[in-house]
Amino acid sequence: SSDDIPPVLAKEAAKLESSWDTSDRKNAAQTIVDLCTTHEVTVDLPQDEKKARKAVGKILLSNMDATCAEMLALVVKEFGWASVKEDAKARQKSALAGGCTVAEN
Repeated sequence: SSDDIPPVLAKEAAKLESSWDTSDRKNAAQTIVDLCTTHEVTVDLPQDEKKARKAVGKILLSNMDATCAEMLALVVKEFGWASVKEDAKARQKSALAGGCTVAEN
């Protein structure tokens, strides 16, 4: 749901709404990729921009009537937040490191 979207991204999506055009899929996908990767909160899209655009394009294809904000919410639901995943990885690493009795061995 759009409740999961941070205000900064929701505001940006709202600004883009007037020029949002899903019939130009490549441009619409690029808009979402830019939106997802250029703020302090980022979506965990593929690192390669072309792959990211293709992945977003697939979601777009099955949601051609989605608004920019709805599309953003769908992409977030699909890929999750990068920072959340980083935190989880960091916690997992520290938990694994804590399992050793002597770190040097």
